[in-house]
Amino acid sequence: MKKFPSAPAFNSTSSRFAILTLIQLVLIAWIFRANWGNGFSFLQGDRYDNLIEISILEHWYNVLRGMANWATTNYFYPYPKTLGYNDGYLLYGIIYSVCRSLHADPFMASLLVNMTMKVAAFFCFFLFARKVLQLGFWYAVLGAVLFEISNNVVLHNLHAQLLTVAFAPLCATLLYFACKALLQNQSGRLLAYGSTFSVVYGLWAITSYYMLWFFSFFSLLVLLELALVHHRYLFRQLAALQIKTLVSALCALLVLALALLPFLVVYLPKAAETGMHSYASAMSYLLTPFDILNIGDQNYLYGSLMPALHQSIGFPNQFSENQMGMPPFLLLVFLCGGALAWRRHNSQQAQQTQQAQLILPMALAALALWALALVCAEQSAWYWIYHYFPGAKAVRVVARCMIFLVFPVVCVAMYFLSTFKHRLAVLLILPCCVLLIAEELNKKAADYLDRAASLKMLESVPPIPAGCRAFFVQDKRPQDPNESPVEHELYRHNVEAMVISEYINLPTINGFSSFNPPDWNFSAADRDDYSARVETYRAAHQIKGLCALDLQTHRWSAAAQ
Repeated sequence: MKKFPSAPAFNSTSSRFAILTLIQLVLIAWIFRANWGNGFSFLQGDRYDNLIEISILEHWYNVLRGMANWATTNYFYPYPKTLGYNDGYLLYGIIYSVCRSLHADPFMASLLVNMTMKVAAFFCFFLFARKVLQLGFWYAVLGAVLFEISNNVVLHNLHAQLLTVAFAPLCATLLYFACKALLQNQSGRLLAYGSTFSVVYGLWAITSYYMLWFFSFFSLLVLLELALVHHRYLFRQLAALQIKTLVSALCALLVLALALLPFLVVYLPKAAETGMHSYASAMSYLLTPFDILNIGDQNYLYGSLMPALHQSIGFPNQFSENQMGMPPFLLLVFLCGGALAWRRHNSQQAQQTQQAQLILPMALAALALWALALVCAEQSAWYWIYHYFPGAKAVRVVARCMIFLVFPVVCVAMYFLSTFKHRLAVLLILPCCVLLIAEELNKKAADYLDRAASLKMLESVPPIPAGCRAFFVQDKRPQDPNESPVEHELYRHNVEAMVISEYINLPTINGFSSFNPPDWNFSAADRDDYSARVETYRAAHQIKGLCALDLQTHRWSAAAQ
């Protein structure tokens, strides 16, 4: 009797690549559904933070065309190394420049950068799950999906720099294999993986700081935990290192130093100049216990519960920088995975031991980072991190650690699900997977950036007058009904000046960033003393050829000098 053909196993490389590609197309269609739906007339972002980002991306486009110095933007003229006042966006700028060279406008190019980062998040997580955690194909796929569509990342799409969390699994993979090669005296692999890690780490540093810092802090916790638990093995392997292995390690460290050099050259002077953020400002953005579960009222599955929780127990119900929560079922599966890894880390089965011995420190490091970032009764252990851990003073919104923690949390959760082997237990996996995906889905589509209006702003700028070497903006436009006083007085005219300056490649004294130059004084352009403040700055810096651009009439005029 002829047997009925079995279902395809999807084991070939080509079929699996096709599956991953199809899944990625579906995810991109979902994540950017609002943009597809409005014909890309309104894009992810707003007129403030995203225009600041686009100005820096346009700066890199100018750099790659040989029209600008890489470390000095056109805004905050005439200060040098002004890139150091904000995230550097280098890798974003490279992607953006490719899109611009293919005739995408600045705003569409920035959206394509975000799409690229989402795709990178999926494949980088998949790589880590398969190569390091050795998870099965479908568990790696599920983890990559959860990592890409994470609820808290969607809530903060206005801050595109946070999408660099995509690099965390990639750097973790490279670091893992570099450390493994070191302990196994594989000098060639150590040099290859160590140098590649160093280059990616350096590029990440000058692209976005927050996710890099949390990755570095988390990785140090994991490595310390592994060293404490396996100190005898570690000492034995280090004592047996060969000369060629040590040379490879030194070469990889040298590559790391060189890769970080641009970051250090630009950011260390600005850190000394600004003093970075105060502890009081960081305190405002520490986590409360509620914040860990605060997934927002736009979540499809749980959003309707938020108002009731707000009324009954004071659960936060307004969007804020602290709204970074993770869905409850994911957290439950994570805790179960951590508990299972604790139980199994001394198991005699090699596969269980290898996975558990890596999953356990990841789970413990995640819990430790949560605990350190918590504030209760105005007291927090973050005080010690802020004052004594390198680079912590540059981290103001500590709650953003929740976005990074999606990476280890999903890893631990996938490990737990992958341990189910009994047939009855396997039947529960599918509904669990559906629930894990469903609770990440969010209605929020931060498509506030009017593409046509933004393009008109750039294209309405007339040709630069002869003799104009730099400019400032004048702005007597009334406050928009949708603008807050802060947005009107600080952001609008300064941010528009930034984008215009990079687009027409002409320096401006205006600008607004995470940090500003010491004598920056260009808020409230509609006040009577604005011109006097501009003249004071011009005279102090002896600026010649300073022109004025009226943002209301789109006309140039020469300033009194």
